[in-house]
Amino acid sequence: MQNRNSKNGPVEKRVRRIVYRSLRKLGVERERILTDADFYGDLGFDETDLICLVFLIENQIGCYLCDAKTQDIRTIRDLIEMIVIELTEQEPIKLKL
Repeated sequence: MQNRNSKNGPVEKRVRRIVYRSLRKLGVERERILTDADFYGDLGFDETDLICLVFLIENQIGCYLCDAKTQDIRTIRDLIEMIVIELTEQEPIKLKL
């Protein structure tokens, strides 16, 4: 995924790490965690699984992700991009690592 601008690079890197770790906590195998992986088709998620993933991520980043926006998420890339946009539009915050 290309960075829209260089100042999002560190945020995106942290978000990718958080998403990866959260997926691993939910039992997704390392080999299946690809940015273009579809949550429903490739990873076998249902709505509850995605809600759990978003909840884990919200707790780690210390920020609420809008339910309306999370309903449009299909791939890991979609999730990462949505989180980066949410974080860069808000007041500067410190990500929990």
